[in-house]
Amino acid sequence: MNSSKKTAMYFMYIVDVVTLIISFCMAYLVKFNWIEGENNIHRSDYIILFLLISIMYILINLIFMKNIDFISRNITKEVIETVKTIVYISVLVMVVLFFLKNSANYSRSMMLIFIVVSCPVMLMGRQVLKRILRVAYASDRYQERVVVISDSWYIEETMSGLKNDDNYKIVGIVLTDSNQIGNDYYGVDVIADKDTYIQAIEEREADSVLLSANDIDDQLSSEIISTLQSIGKNVHVRLREYELCDGYKQFKKIGSYATISYMSSKNMMFYQVIIRRTIEVIAGLIGCVLTLILIPFVGIGMLIESPGKIIISSVRIGRNGRKYLQYRFRTMKMNAQDCMNNGKNPYMVTGRILFRLHLDKLPVAYNLLCGDIGIIGPQSPSVVEYMNYIPLQKRKLTIKPGLIGEWSFRPKEYEQIAATSESYDMPYDKSMKGDIKRFVMAMGRCVVYHPKHIMKQLEIDEQIGAISEILENKVPYQYDESVYKVEKTFGRHIYLIIKRTFDIVLSAIGLIILSPVFLIIMICVIAEDGSNPFYGHIRIGKNGKKICVYKFRSMKNIDVDIEKILTPEQLLQYRTEFKIDNDPRITKVGNFIRKSSLDELPQLINILKGDISIVGPRPIVEKEIEIYGKDTAKLLSVQPGLTGYWQAYARNNATYESGERQKMEMYYVEHQSLWLDIKIIFKTFSSVLKGSGAQ
Repeated sequence: MNSSKKTAMYFMYIVDVVTLIISFCMAYLVKFNWIEGENNIHRSDYIILFLLISIMYILINLIFMKNIDFISRNITKEVIETVKTIVYISVLVMVVLFFLKNSANYSRSMMLIFIVVSCPVMLMGRQVLKRILRVAYASDRYQERVVVISDSWYIEETMSGLKNDDNYKIVGIVLTDSNQIGNDYYGVDVIADKDTYIQAIEEREADSVLLSANDIDDQLSSEIISTLQSIGKNVHVRLREYELCDGYKQFKKIGSYATISYMSSKNMMFYQVIIRRTIEVIAGLIGCVLTLILIPFVGIGMLIESPGKIIISSVRIGRNGRKYLQYRFRTMKMNAQDCMNNGKNPYMVTGRILFRLHLDKLPVAYNLLCGDIGIIGPQSPSVVEYMNYIPLQKRKLTIKPGLIGEWSFRPKEYEQIAATSESYDMPYDKSMKGDIKRFVMAMGRCVVYHPKHIMKQLEIDEQIGAISEILENKVPYQYDESVYKVEKTFGRHIYLIIKRTFDIVLSAIGLIILSPVFLIIMICVIAEDGSNPFYGHIRIGKNGKKICVYKFRSMKNIDVDIEKILTPEQLLQYRTEFKIDNDPRITKVGNFIRKSSLDELPQLINILKGDISIVGPRPIVEKEIEIYGKDTAKLLSVQPGLTGYWQAYARNNATYESGERQKMEMYYVEHQSLWLDIKIIFKTFSSVLKGSGAQ
């Protein structure tokens, strides 16, 4: 049984126990509160009865039930298994009570209600859990990324057998008998042939390799396995002899194929992995809570000394070359580069305090919670560092990076040995005892031996880069403002005051009233695609100011070459209109929230901040500005809006290509008034309810 199936089974047991508790309580309430009242009820007897039910549940799962295939069972099989579970529990409980000769103490009708209620409740709990786990396993974070080595005759069959296994993601194909680099099978690119596969696999963010070919003899297979193990890749071999090569081996099933897996190193026992991850989640939650507590105090300090982003991020390399954003508190001033050029101190007082107390990296708790890093592990390099790594150093990242490790409490020794010692960073996945030892040593260095640590040049460069990116996004879009001058009258001034007042009041009320809708949409987006429910995109606001506009994410969270998945007509539409009819990247939930315009709800936050208004031209990306030509200054003279004249009266029926959209946006700019805003708001509601122009 592989780890994902085992994990799913354990989660199922937890959900089953919870549903049994719920069903028992419901049956108790229905029988004794709603039907007969609580006269002469011995609650202790029913507590004992529930404990007996729980014991019977454990026994039947140990003896009778086979739940290995829980995650892959269809609804029919699940109904059968659920009914069997409840029937077995009921029969065994009745038998025990009969032999104990105290069945008269319990209500038979209450047991009947329990049986009737528990079947649908348990089935519902299992189906919800299955949905959540399937989404989680289908996300890139939890999938094992596999490169397939096969031949041109066997590759189609191999790929067809792998496409329905959510535990694995195929990230590349190597063909041993021909050079088809650039072609693809089932949407997966051929990345190498027999002569170039080592370099290609090293450069790929792959966890393992599946060897599935007819024309590879045992000697060549043995060479491939040994070579791939030497660069830290696990190798799954389909239908080959067990004695091909020495090393740690496991039997696995990938897709519909039985394989023998030659492991690059011996991993922790499953229970140790669970304990370790549980500790990481708890530590991550505590760290996130502490970060939230600290943010107001840090924010006030930064506001006084150098206003700007409180938390910044930098791209780091995780396990097997995966990129992720690592978070930390900003410790440098927003003009840090100028300070350094002039020989001044680039650090804020708040930043220095955070750094001395080792609190500047507290937001990395979010990465710990998400599983990007662990508590103990090798150092997570920057992209530049990783590109300069030799193969031996890259092999060390077959283990998940950590917050602390050998590199954190023995830096000088690590620098000298890490690049040459094959096993220096490899024991992290083998011993919890070793993890505890490393943790104690690192804490000792942090608290006792080295209270004044020094920021590395890499960290300085990353902060300077992050600050530069922030400042770059603050630079307004450059255009000729003299082309269009807004007439400043008393009436217009009053109109803008009234409009801003309504924006603040209505957006605040909307955020409060619609918070349950926000929560439901967030849950639906996460349940379908298992990733961040929000999406932010830089748009151009009033006077060319760059603003980040928020939306609910309606597209799949995948990195894909858009030219490969779109038809020529869709690609042309994307390049001219910046949107696509029947976009294949849109999720089912995304399709609904787009048509109903619910994806725009997070822009209430933008309205409250003053980035946009309730009514105005739609905020557009920089590329779209060129379409407006000489009318650019006129367009950017007003605040963009959540809805507008084009959005309300034509929506997607008026396009850039026809010129209708530009005309409608300009009409609003030229005729904006309080009465027109009110008409647009009511027309927007009407259009949304009718679904006119929706995509």
